Amino acid sequence: MGWRFRRRIRILPGIRLNLSKTGPGLSLGGRGGSVSVGPSGPHMHAGLPGTGLHYRKKVRLPGQGNRRGGPAGSRVAAGDPGAASASPPRTAGGAGGGPEADSGGVLLRIQAEDSGHLTFLWEDGTPLSETELAEVRRADEAGIRETMAELCRHWNRDMDQVLALHLETPAPDPPLALRARPFPEPPPAEPVLPEGPGVLGRLVEGVLSGRREAREEAAARVRDSARREREAWEEARQAHEALESERLGAMEAARAGDEEAVAEALEHHFADVPWPRETEVGLEVEPGGDGGIRLWLDVDLAPRDAFPREEARPAKRELRILVRERSDRQRREEYRDHVHGFCFRAVGEAFHALPGVEEVVVTGFTQAVDPATGADADEVLLSARIERAAWGQIRFDRLEEVHLPRAFQRFPLRRDMTKTGIFRPVEPFVP
Repeated sequence: MGWRFRRRIRILPGIRLNLSKTGPGLSLGGRGGSVSVGPSGPHMHAGLPGTGLHYRKKVRLPGQGNRRGGPAGSRVAAGDPGAASASPPRTAGGAGGGPEADSGGVLLRIQAEDSGHLTFLWEDGTPLSETELAEVRRADEAGIRETMAELCRHWNRDMDQVLALHLETPAPDPPLALRARPFPEPPPAEPVLPEGPGVLGRLVEGVLSGRREAREEAAARVRDSARREREAWEEARQAHEALESERLGAMEAARAGDEEAVAEALEHHFADVPWPRETEVGLEVEPGGDGGIRLWLDVDLAPRDAFPREEARPAKRELRILVRERSDRQRREEYRDHVHGFCFRAVGEAFHALPGVEEVVVTGFTQAVDPATGADADEVLLSARIERAAWGQIRFDRLEEVHLPRAFQRFPLRRDMTKTGIFRPVEPFVP
């Protein structure tokens, strides 16, 4: 058989290899997160239900003009909605004004609870009265509806990200371009030192030396802070370049026929894919026919009960979000698509990254309780042998039209599954 290498790697959600010093992105486990809509637009901050999923938005009320003002007691935003300023004191049913500004709009916060009920608050946390809410609805009913839809998208994001994973699968040809990615962070700005004194100030400093020393100390602190910031940026840039050099070196060696580099190259590449949930992949490499490579991929899939049971949609007339249980059939079909989607993406990334891979044998498995012992055991859900030529017949520019379970039927396949996504364990292909 010759050489064979095996490695098991863990791929984390939202972590791209060249940005590994940043934290994870929006993970599958919760409905948390933060989305910036734009530098001068609203900022969404989604949190766990119970603590209040909420959205901040600017609304221009009738007759507001370009003033930074609105209904009494509100806080209003100029330019960036995060830069809010207080309006005059609250008066019942009245309208407050404010200083002139180039951009108007009342900054509101819409908060959703577990029940789906919405609470409308001014930026200072004061709830809107019925009269104020009616005025806001008249001013921007469409905007409120879009906000509700955005909240639902965040609520449902867990499954939406999982079910859409295969849509970004790259075609095997052309193969992945090997080029270093630039460091994404711009260098720190030059420090702004305290202005020196004028003629009168120099005369004063000549008499009061303490003032000159204080100014020099302030300038020294600014320079020291800028130096530390520059050093940290330089250290991060060098780490990024070292990681890029390591990644490219492994990829080039693997493509040149270095068998030992294949597993390392794929480990780098899989870590660079934005998987929506933490996943483990086992890699095993062995020689294939005509000098090619046969790759064995074991994809550790989540159990069915790890996915959300509820989904949200906006009510048609009321200002509330309807939360309902997913049906058993819907959950089975979504899990079916998750199983096939993760395996599909893993196969596609392997063929795309390494042109020398001629065959991929993918096995998707999960953990289940063995009824004979009560212990956790691996349960294989599907196993498929896929040759590069057959894989290349898929239309990767039309993946939204590909039915994943049928796509796997084109290849030698071991799978025992009902039409509604009930899996029974099978024996996998083995090296």
